[in-house]
Formats: sequence, C-alpha cells, structure tokens
Amino acid sequence: MSEEIMTNERYKEAYRLNAQICGGIEAVQKSAYEMFRALKQMRDGKLYKELGYQNFEEYCGTEFNISRRNAYYYISIIEKKRYFIQLWKSARKKNMIPTIVL
Repeated sequence: MSEEIMTNERYKEAYRLNAQICGGIEAVQKSAYEMFRALKQMRDGKLYKELGYQNFEEYCGTEFNISRRNAYYYISIIEKKRYFIQLWKSARKKNMIPTIVL
C-alpha cells in the first residue's frame, strides 16, 4: 500500500472520529442543558414536594446524590444563559470554537 493511500485512509479515519466526537459533545451539551433546566423548574415550582420531599436539598441529595451547591451551580448556568449565549457567539465570531461539520 502506498504512503499516499495510507495517509488518505488516516485522514478519513481522523475526520470520521472528529465528526463523532463533535456530535457527541453536542448531544452531551444538549442533555446537560435540559437537565439543568428541569432542575430549575423543579426548584422554582417546588415540585419536589409533590414527590414527598421537604426541601430541594433533600430532593437533590436523595434522587441524584448531588449537593445543594452543585444543583444551584447547574441552575445558575440556565439563569445566566443569555450571558453564555453571547459569550458563545462572540467566541464563534473570533473563530475560538471550531465549526462542527457532519
């Protein structure tokens, strides 16, 4: 097998893996965002009480084994989403974040 063919095959594999990684990252980000948003809705609506919990901290600790601090950190991401969206757009304009090509 010639070196050129091997290089082309390696490029195809690298490109395929890169696309797979980028797709995975997008899926994880979307899933995390949805989970953070659901935590915020659960807290804001005090819906954890409907499940028999006295407070949000008890709910998070029992259901997910996460601390109140971590839960509030996740919620803060949603509450500051405008800031993060602006930051993301700014970074994209400056080519600091790669464009995902699938």
